[in-house]
Amino acid sequence: MRVLSVRRSIAFARVALRGAEACCTTVLWLAAFERDAHAYVDPGSGTLLLQGLMAVLFGLLFYVRRFWRLIRPGAKVEEEKNGVNRTEDQ
Repeated sequence: MRVLSVRRSIAFARVALRGAEACCTTVLWLAAFERDAHAYVDPGSGTLLLQGLMAVLFGLLFYVRRFWRLIRPGAKVEEEKNGVNRTEDQ
C-alpha cells in the first residue's frame, strides 16, 4: 500500500511540474511578443485582476495543503518522532 502512495505522489509531482512548465512557457511567450494595447485599464479592473490572482494563489496553497500527505508521505511520522505537537505551538 505504501508503494502505491509513493507512485501516486510521484505522478502528482510530474503533473504539477508539467502544469508549471506550461504556465511559465505561456507567460514567456506572451512577454516576448507583446504589442501596444492602446487601451485604458481603470482601477476597478486592476483590482479585479489582483483579486483573481490572489484567489488562484490561495486556492493552490489550500490544494497543496490538502494533498500534503501525497507529496510527503512521512511528514506526520517525522513530526511525532520529533515531539512536535500542533496544540502546544498555538
